[in-house]
Amino acid sequence: MKKVLIFLVIFALLISMVVFAFAQSENGLSEKELEKQRYKEQKQLEFSKILNQKVKDQKKILIVKKINQDLNLLNEKMTAHYLEVVERLNRVLSNLRERVNLLKTKGKEMFWLEERLNDLETKIEELKAVVKNQSEKIYELQITNEAELKNTVGLTRQKLINDLKELRTRIMTIREDLKKIIQDFGNFLRSVNN
Repeated sequence: MKKVLIFLVIFALLISMVVFAFAQSENGLSEKELEKQRYKEQKQLEFSKILNQKVKDQKKILIVKKINQDLNLLNEKMTAHYLEVVERLNRVLSNLRERVNLLKTKGKEMFWLEERLNDLETKIEELKAVVKNQSEKIYELQITNEAELKNTVGLTRQKLINDLKELRTRIMTIREDLKKIIQDFGNFLRSVNN
């Protein structure tokens, strides 16, 4: 009887672990993402605690909490968008590389283009790392007192805007470089065909 009971307990534990693991994979969150989410929640609690200590007006507290959430939400949305853009640039680069390799098999010299493609690929990988770093940033308002709220919100907001503008500028530069390479490749193909 004891053996059956022990077996049932172990079986129940195994089933609960499997269900828990399935629920985690069902949500699509990896351990790192869960840890990041817990960290953000902890930061929000700390922020709320500090905000309640420094600011007495409940209406201001609600507004500042909303602004703080919106800043981080905007950062998440924009970095997700920028990651998609980087992936698209990477796909275009891969397609171009395939065409270059096809021409190489036909005996065309493409060293001048391969060098530029390798440089661009390195830039895209660096950009991808920068975008991922940006997505991990948490913009937290540094509340010192109630009188400085407006200034603090403005500075934090401007920091987010500047960081996102810098990312956008880097993406546009790489996009222009890729566009120039594609144009040069097209000109090369037209000269070879004529």
